[in-house]
Amino acid sequence: MTTFWFGVHFAEAVSVNLLPLTLYLFTENAFYIGLILAINPMFGFVAQPVVGVLSDRTWTRVGRRAFYLIVAAPQQGGPRAWEKGRAGGNIIKERTPRAE
Repeated sequence: MTTFWFGVHFAEAVSVNLLPLTLYLFTENAFYIGLILAINPMFGFVAQPVVGVLSDRTWTRVGRRAFYLIVAAPQQGGPRAWEKGRAGGNIIKERTPRAE
């Protein structure tokens, strides 16, 4: 459990510190940068309870929340795998036999 919370807080710290620098590449207006940084927590504050209520009311053959995991995992993992492949790194490395 400690590792999970370390990962959550580490990702949040990286996001909070790098996002303004990234946004600065697109606009130098501090108001817009602050607005975008403020929208992120507000979206989570609204979206998480809405999705929680929807998942509590959804019943499928695979269960209540498993349906959302089955649908969301490929939607989140697919673009990340494609992005990683475009950047020059291979997610799935081919095994080559060693010449001995």
